[in-house]
Amino acid sequence: MKQQFIANVQQHQDSPGQKKAKYAEYLDPTNPNWVGTINPAITQAAFVANRTVFTNNRFTRRYYLRDGLDSARTADLGPVSGVSAYYPDLSNAVAATGQFIDRRFYTPSWGVGASGSYFKDHLFTMIGYRQDKFNMKTTRGMVRAQKDWEVDYIEAFNTPAQQFVRYKVDGANYGGVLRFNDMFAVGYNYAQSFRISVGQGNATFNAGELSSIPVGEGRDISARFTLLQGKLELNYVNYNNFTPNARFAVPGVTAAFRDEMATNFGSGFDVTATGDYQTTRTKGNEVAAIANLTRNWRLSASYSDNDVSNVDRVPILKEFQAEGKALNKPTPLLNDLISTVPEGVPNGGFTKARGNLVSRYAFSQGTLKGFAIGGGVNWRLRTYRGAVNLTGAAGAASTNLYSPAYTLYNAFFSYNRKVLNRNTTFQLNVDNLFDQDYYRSAAIGSASWGDPRSFRLTVSTDL
Repeated sequence: MKQQFIANVQQHQDSPGQKKAKYAEYLDPTNPNWVGTINPAITQAAFVANRTVFTNNRFTRRYYLRDGLDSARTADLGPVSGVSAYYPDLSNAVAATGQFIDRRFYTPSWGVGASGSYFKDHLFTMIGYRQDKFNMKTTRGMVRAQKDWEVDYIEAFNTPAQQFVRYKVDGANYGGVLRFNDMFAVGYNYAQSFRISVGQGNATFNAGELSSIPVGEGRDISARFTLLQGKLELNYVNYNNFTPNARFAVPGVTAAFRDEMATNFGSGFDVTATGDYQTTRTKGNEVAAIANLTRNWRLSASYSDNDVSNVDRVPILKEFQAEGKALNKPTPLLNDLISTVPEGVPNGGFTKARGNLVSRYAFSQGTLKGFAIGGGVNWRLRTYRGAVNLTGAAGAASTNLYSPAYTLYNAFFSYNRKVLNRNTTFQLNVDNLFDQDYYRSAAIGSASWGDPRSFRLTVSTDL
């Protein structure tokens, strides 16, 4: 029997930036196309109103080699006289919760763990526990709606919930590997996790409440087979994980919806918020095989499938909905918004199945000694992009959108020899060998065409 123990204590402290001025181009308020009125008051209400006004007057250009307004290169970046002007970016970069004046945080943590082996290395175990804290103080202010950047301290932006963040999260993990013999072993692992690095959460619909630190929990079961005296290795993993408080920014929150909620629930509802929660569940299987067919020929293959679904969505909004029914208060816009958040949909970028096949053959004798050739195939099933209301009608059902499946082929050629008495390798990789058109997407509004056929030549040598 062998045992190992470990203890860890650490603290990180920082004062991050994010206090720089942020400008954007808007219509000039003197332009007849300007809509609305700038409120000069130094209040939270004026700040909220000015954000709406500037959002309605955002000035957007289409840039070419030159924007056609002036032949001088510097004119492309400046405002258009009588048409546009630069103001603090109230419609985008300046948050609805105010602009940072100062921020500092520290993250202490500690943990203990142990691992052991038993019965002449036939059983391996491990167990661990860790606790982390995230403490932060933030001072916020209001950016004035004027051409110069000036931030004023506003008490309304610095309520205790907004100014002080104190998270404490902990998690345990344990597992083991049972090796029956040189051919067969099984393993089990359970773990709790958290994303302390995501920092402060956005305001939720509950006034004065911030989103909590996302936590996770899951387990995996694995098996490993080694056959034909090590020439064939098979690995299998089954996993099941979930995050019960995944942060979710609710889309489609309108001014009319906020007005309805403020009328029905008063100060208990945060009219500036979009934050709510959902439970993200992930489960699937992974299979990998590595075969050394001969001394010079190696083949590897892998396949994985997974199922990602978001359930128990927008629980805060549903609590308000239940409260409205109990109080006999009509909430038609709240009902419409909840209906556009379907249950059971995956995350954007989710691909249900994928597979890879890679082979390499090295010539060890004869005329081609030192040369190696190989290739691979990468297959991806269709990718989920997200759900969207294609009709635009309030309360209409959302449609799931996908980008299509694709298969890519790759090849490589390498040559190894002595150069100045140093082992040197020349390798040519050809990616997307047949120049396949394919589309990579991570969300409704985030996608791009994949890379076309490309060539990459590398030279490496031992120093």
